[in-house]
Amino acid sequence: MTDLSLRSEIEEEAPSDILSSVAVLAPRGRDDAVARQVLAKDQIATATAPSLSALPELIARQIGAVLITEEALNGAEAEELKEALDAQPS
Repeated sequence: MTDLSLRSEIEEEAPSDILSSVAVLAPRGRDDAVARQVLAKDQIATATAPSLSALPELIARQIGAVLITEEALNGAEAEELKEALDAQPS
């Protein structure tokens, strides 16, 4: 479950048109900034996912797409993401 502080981070970051937005989870270096800049060039709204555990909430809110770097997929939180993805309609 997403804690209250994390929920407020998501609400501050999530674009108003969430269905056509991309959540970016890139915890190392400048990957997040670079990915968001590339997407912004094509006027694609983005939201930075502060952690892997924030993605299930964004997916439940029907974010349009998720961009995740390989480094972010380590750890126990990956199972929570898998469950959120499995819960999506086909």
